[in-house]
Amino acid sequence: MTASTASTPQAILIRPVGSIEAALPGVAAAIRTAIPNLPFVTVRPLEELANTQARSWRLGAWLFGLFGSVGLFLSAIGLYSSLSFTVRERAAEIGVRMALGAGTSRIVQLIVTQGMACVAAGWALGLAGTFAAVRSIEHLLFGVTGTDWPALAGASAALGAAGLLGCLVPAFRASLIDPVKALRSE
Repeated sequence: MTASTASTPQAILIRPVGSIEAALPGVAAAIRTAIPNLPFVTVRPLEELANTQARSWRLGAWLFGLFGSVGLFLSAIGLYSSLSFTVRERAAEIGVRMALGAGTSRIVQLIVTQGMACVAAGWALGLAGTFAAVRSIEHLLFGVTGTDWPALAGASAALGAAGLLGCLVPAFRASLIDPVKALRSE
């Protein structure tokens, strides 16, 4: 009796006793013996099929991670640029502060505090946006939930570190302003 292609199953799932790799040739031979006119028989573990199916999702997740890293780098550069501009514009004020006795550590603290306030505001808005959008993207996440605290803590730490690096260079540059030159330029 010849099996028709309409009644031929597209996939058969088995659970072998012992090693999967050892069972594969025997399963393929048994299928070819049972249905000799079957044009194509591929026997492979379900894990391999699942990995093939998830490959495009993994690539997308990797690309989103890459774009997120680039975005984090660009935000650190943007923060650095805006703080550098602010320091340059406030050179006279910083010079007056230094002439009145503010030490370099106080100037660095002032600039870093102002920069990190911007980072904290952005972080709070981003976290609120994350919790607002988590329901719509949770089905796209692999291995984490939308409110996975270690992942959120890691992202927050990376954002804080990038913000701090973006603040430190302009802050140290501000601490090197010569008060006499800053007051004369005004």
